[in-house]
Amino acid sequence: YKTAPLGHLREGLSSLIDADTICFTKVDQIDNTQFDKLLNFLKPYLKRNVAIARCTYAPTKICSIDDSESFRLSDLRGKKVSSLTALASPESFDQSLLSLGAQIVTSKVFRDHHYFQKNELESILAEAKESDAIIMTTKKDIVKLKSITQDSLVNYLDIEIEFLSGQKELEQQLHKLLKLDSI
Repeated sequence: YKTAPLGHLREGLSSLIDADTICFTKVDQIDNTQFDKLLNFLKPYLKRNVAIARCTYAPTKICSIDDSESFRLSDLRGKKVSSLTALASPESFDQSLLSLGAQIVTSKVFRDHHYFQKNELESILAEAKESDAIIMTTKKDIVKLKSITQDSLVNYLDIEIEFLSGQKELEQQLHKLLKLDSI
């Protein structure tokens, strides 16, 4: 197992003892047996009554780079796509596109938090046009891409968190922490 989330300045497993709630994301990508193994591995590092939330990222719509248009998820079915990401775990993004019926012709993966350069994007745009593909990226990455292009080939997949369990407990902890009950 890797320290999660991945990246610089992350804490080790011993820091989990300070957590009142732990939220596991993308749990739809593993089966219950794998999740149980992970939870059993983490138990020695957790408080006795720590709240556990499980969630997944659910695609909601496809948006143009300038947010002027949005498209139904079903519009991606059979469409040629060039995937563009700068994520710690980009595989799940491509899996989301495939599950929506996209035909991924290229997948451009950059390091997490990569700052895109204009010449990089021009090359990717040219390749997408040559393949008759649209570019699909994440909402996280579109923020950086907007500063260097407004090309209509560039779109992003909008998502929302869908809780499978533990939402009420997480919300209770947040209310307690932020003292929302006293307002």
